Amino acid sequence: MKKLLVTATAALSLLLPGISGADIIFYKNGKIKHDVKSTQITMKLCSTCNDTLTLDRDKILGIQGYENGKLDISLKDDSGSNWDIGHSTTGDCVKITIRNKEGKEETVNGEDIEKYLFTNDIVPDKDIIKKYDFIKVAGQYYKSMDLTPGGSFFFYRDDVKERYLLVSIDNLKLAQNYENLQVYPSFDKEEIESLEQKLKSEGKDTYIAVVASAGCALTPFFVNHPNSQFVGTIFHEWWHENKRDLPLELNEAAATAVGLLLSEDFMSKHPEYKSSSLWGENAKTSISFREYSKIVVEYHDRLSKLYSSNKTDKEKLEIKEQILKEMKEKTGIEMNNAQISFQVTYCRYFNLVGKVVKSYKTLQEGINALKDIPPLDLERGVKYLEDLVAKNTAEKDTNMPKVINTY
Repeated sequence: MKKLLVTATAALSLLLPGISGADIIFYKNGKIKHDVKSTQITMKLCSTCNDTLTLDRDKILGIQGYENGKLDISLKDDSGSNWDIGHSTTGDCVKITIRNKEGKEETVNGEDIEKYLFTNDIVPDKDIIKKYDFIKVAGQYYKSMDLTPGGSFFFYRDDVKERYLLVSIDNLKLAQNYENLQVYPSFDKEEIESLEQKLKSEGKDTYIAVVASAGCALTPFFVNHPNSQFVGTIFHEWWHENKRDLPLELNEAAATAVGLLLSEDFMSKHPEYKSSSLWGENAKTSISFREYSKIVVEYHDRLSKLYSSNKTDKEKLEIKEQILKEMKEKTGIEMNNAQISFQVTYCRYFNLVGKVVKSYKTLQEGINALKDIPPLDLERGVKYLEDLVAKNTAEKDTNMPKVINTY
């Protein structure tokens, strides 16, 4: 099975497992405090009253702190596996009782906690801190582009390995986006591969991806992922966290363009993070994804036309096989209906979004134009982008200096 990291806005809350027996570490000023387990969190309900709320450690998913002193305490829901709304307060209202390995308890003030992390020591602490330092630099760059960093990758969790997403569809059908596919999420590789074989035996086309989603945790997979590739995923997911009202295909196209274009600009300004030989070899670039998108859209449209024709199923299957064989021979890309339907979600409008960004004088201006895409309505959104390209192209042509030919 070839695995591909895919970012998605799909409702993947089922992919958040409960935390069982994980130790807590937290660090202050870049220092690690080892060998501690929290027993409870006591939170005053307001800074001026004495009413308190005691939260059991097993109910707590994590604490997120902000520069203004605000703390968000995220809880597990009743199933113990997903996010709950939790509580929002300030550091001076929070007391965390911890117990060290000798059993001695002490109390830590909420305002002293920069990170509150779950770990089973799978990844060395120094690597986790180093990754968070990188995310901080990426966040500063993101802000400089007039964009808002999100909460994705704030929590570190090493009870999570890889998130698998299996999608399937009938062998003579295509979907316009991944929301119209049959979707099966899982953390269990054997389980997902077994289900894939079952679906294939039923005549389904299937595709397995390793996915990230908005709000996801930093995991060992991401800690070990090259910064030069990881930064694009960060920017992609942060876009989704701040832009949730766009039609799916436009949102994925915009997030993908933002992720790729900004990661290339970021890496050009921070070459010290190009530490992996994978950079420039296997990493996606905006140029390579532009060509990839053209291919996916072309063959999605050709197959759609075939499946809606009056040909018999036997004829359709034979022609389908010929088309996919041609796709592989011409492009080196091997796909089926499930993968094409999944990928076209990102590809259908990627080149249109890219044209919009490139039509502006600066990358920042182009990216910010995407924030004003009309919400909810795909047709209006596409027209908005097409009008921007036409307007900016016309203005460039008008401002071009005239060349006088002399003979």
